[in-house]
Amino acid sequence: MDNTLDKFLLYQVSASDNSLDRIEYPADQFRLESGALLTYDQDGARGFASLNGGEAKLFAHAWESGYHSVKVVYTASRGDSMVLSVNGTSVTTITAESDGLQSSMVNVALSEGINKLELSGDAVSIRDITTCRDAADDSNAITLEAESLQLAGGAQTRENSASNASGYSYVTGLGKQFVTEESGAFGMGDQTRVVTLDTNNTPKIADAVRGTVTIPAGTIPAGKFNMVVRFSNDAFIGKHDYNPQIVDLGLQVRDGTANGEEVARGAFRYTYSDSNFLERAMTVETSGSALVLGNWDEPGVGAGAVSWGVGPNLDYVQFYPVMVGDVYHQSLA
Repeated sequence: MDNTLDKFLLYQVSASDNSLDRIEYPADQFRLESGALLTYDQDGARGFASLNGGEAKLFAHAWESGYHSVKVVYTASRGDSMVLSVNGTSVTTITAESDGLQSSMVNVALSEGINKLELSGDAVSIRDITTCRDAADDSNAITLEAESLQLAGGAQTRENSASNASGYSYVTGLGKQFVTEESGAFGMGDQTRVVTLDTNNTPKIADAVRGTVTIPAGTIPAGKFNMVVRFSNDAFIGKHDYNPQIVDLGLQVRDGTANGEEVARGAFRYTYSDSNFLERAMTVETSGSALVLGNWDEPGVGAGAVSWGVGPNLDYVQFYPVMVGDVYHQSLA
């Protein structure tokens, strides 16, 4: 019997200095843009990334979603500053508190997988950036089981004792739904949900009310959050013995009501089984109002040509404030 791997994970379970998943990224691993460059002619800063009015970008890895300390070692004059952004969201401004070589550290919410860190500024030269898991701050996150929220339209709770969903239950029916046919034996992920096609090889969409999940007003305070969605998606289009046409499903977040402003959207990959859940994160800025999750794309039109107005299954959502605590500074001169 052959085994096919989606991903292989190697976890660091202990460290002599009690740091888990600590990774140091030297300046020569940065992506430098808009005038930023590596410099080798500056005493005490050879091989540093001089921002020079531009940006230094780093694609950092996190084994799991949650808080990580981000430590920047750099040279600057007191009062010089740079802006730290994470996954496209401005997090904080770091201002040098001394002259010469120094470090600044801040705890930010990173997503499982690859995260884009950006530092922009003028008279700052960066030696390296170190990330390190800091699970103690995860208590700042708000975790909401999807089945405990307000379900409407076609959204409904499903239970499955063989699932890796928390509590063995999750929510299905977000957005519109494909017309599907089941094939294969039930159990062990062998039964496949195949999207039915019409005579033009276009997926059929069931004529039903769009399903939504509502997070009540006041549950999530106003602010910027890294929103982690635990989801599943087992749909693919057409019957294929080989190379099935897997489908990314869409999820959007609207402020206040289902007719409110869209504040976040994402595409959610194929997970092989509807009971096998993975994580995907989106950045969302909230107002403190209710948040409504669903898929309002028109099937086959614009963004709906990708998601077809169909949403993934939901296990839970977590909201991490993008930053906790203050910036910690240390002189290294």
